[in-house]
Amino acid sequence: MTGEIDYSLTDLSTADADPVDQTTGDDGKATWTNLKAGPYLIVESLPDDTYSAFIWTCKSDKRQFQLQYPFTPFSYAGPNGEIGITLIAGEKLECAWYDVPSAPVEVTVLKFECPSSPVIVAQCTPAGAGVNFNLTPAGGAVGAIIQMTTDANGSATGSGVAGPYTLAEQGGTPCLIDSESLDQQGHVVLEPGDPTEIRVYNCGGGGS
Repeated sequence: MTGEIDYSLTDLSTADADPVDQTTGDDGKATWTNLKAGPYLIVESLPDDTYSAFIWTCKSDKRQFQLQYPFTPFSYAGPNGEIGITLIAGEKLECAWYDVPSAPVEVTVLKFECPSSPVIVAQCTPAGAGVNFNLTPAGGAVGAIIQMTTDANGSATGSGVAGPYTLAEQGGTPCLIDSESLDQQGHVVLEPGDPTEIRVYNCGGGGS
């Protein structure tokens, strides 16, 4: 979490409304209270060397976030740090805002072959060379597809901007994907400054 980041919130339902400014504290939070229901615009004063920004996870006491999505467009704030949000009456909404640095994040995929399902890791062995993987930006995030190919040790390494991605193996269907960077939707979330490792298991000797 980052402190001393400036944000503004503007009520879009009121003509010529003045933005209300807030700065994140030591806990990394900027908070607005006593807001009426309706559309708003959040703008971050993006720190230097920031590629883009996005909101990924939210908690609400009035709705299921994944079913009633409040953002426009989706959750990508873009290079200008702007995102629209629609609030409902009496809601307490808390969201995690991510700034994406210009420096790329490194990601490694480790591919394993297993004799059967369910996976027993001790029985699995590293796959060989030539297995292709794609990490495609997910959830409205922007960035290039990360393409990787395993070496003789079953390891593939690539890099890309921070954010959520969908992992796909070309020509194979994993029976298990394991990583500390998986979110509740099964996306791989690359974090700034934090190398990511993904372990991919194929069962029954298939997928290579």
